[in-house]
Amino acid sequence: MANRNFNRYQALTKEAKALFAQFSVAAAGAPTLNAPASLGITSIVRNSAGRYTITLDDKYNDLLQITQSRVLASGAPGAVGGMIVRSEAVDTDKTIVIEFVDSAGAAIELVSGSLVRLKINLKNSSVQR
Repeated sequence: MANRNFNRYQALTKEAKALFAQFSVAAAGAPTLNAPASLGITSIVRNSAGRYTITLDDKYNDLLQITQSRVLASGAPGAVGGMIVRSEAVDTDKTIVIEFVDSAGAAIELVSGSLVRLKINLKNSSVQR
């Protein structure tokens, strides 16, 4: 049964934390971070077609996982593909570089009007167990 208190993030990995981010995409892939829905995220910037750098507020020991979902209220979704992590330095620079790619692995620009939601799982401790 769910704990309706929702204060603890429960995982076997010690000090696992989840951050959520949300950004909208405008013309030429320009991102706009929804700050109230992105606590723990300092900024997101577009580096090139489909490639973005996310800067976190704090350093973490490790990036455990990042997942995404995209919402497009109308129009064609453009090239269908996925998201990959190009690099991460959550323990030093507090950054994660993601890229949206097509099925062949080539970078794709997100369609203007897209809303991207991210869940970023991080480790906040060097303790293994």
